[in-house]
Amino acid sequence: MFRRFVKPAPSLNNDQLQTLSQANQLMENNQAAAAAPILVGLAADLESSRPRRAANIHARAAHAYADA
Repeated sequence: MFRRFVKPAPSLNNDQLQTLSQANQLMENNQAAAAAPILVGLAADLESSRPRRAANIHARAAHAYADA
């Protein structure tokens, strides 16, 4: 009946958001080879604070490497 309160995960800081936006723009412009290392670095940065988000970004990086 009552849900347990779960503390929300911290959001990305401005640098991380900018990096993610840059990688997204590269992917949209069919430059997956340039976006993949950016995504890997961002995922490594997020592993301790946001492990689920880091896993998703690692998966996106794997897709980018496959597309390159």
